[in-house]
Amino acid sequence: MRKEPYSARGKKGYEMLICHPECGLSGGMPYCDNAHVVQGFKTEPIIYTFTKTGTVQFCGCGQSKTFPICDGTHETLPDE
Repeated sequence: MRKEPYSARGKKGYEMLICHPECGLSGGMPYCDNAHVVQGFKTEPIIYTFTKTGTVQFCGCGQSKTFPICDGTHETLPDE
């Protein structure tokens, strides 16, 4: 995980698998690469479906109340 959000573009109806914040092990964040399976985590990736064509900001800190979409919570977190 990181403090800043991740930007991603997609077309309406396109689905992406997003790494669950309780896992955070993906080597290709924010996308799930099934690292949770190798490590034995029981969490499943979050399926995000684009509601319109364009760019979205996926949460990087794992604290967003609207996960997987960034809600700006990272701006209230202390620097590491």
